[in-house]
Amino acid sequence: MVEKTVFDQLFQLISIYEFNKYVDRYGGNHRSRKFAWWDQDLAMAFAQVTGRDGLSDIKACLHDH
Repeated sequence: MVEKTVFDQLFQLISIYEFNKYVDRYGGNHRSRKFAWWDQDLAMAFAQVTGRDGLSDIKACLHDH
């Protein structure tokens, strides 16, 4: 059995349906081509939790995971 990380458990508390409803209401994905707001939100939260310093650090860390 694969156990879920604390990060995964935390984001299960957020309804993707509700999140997307607000993104649509405020046009959050306007002009977004490949990186949806949900993915960006997850990446930024991950960066905050793990204490990343910059975009290259975030990219390297996410690539490793």
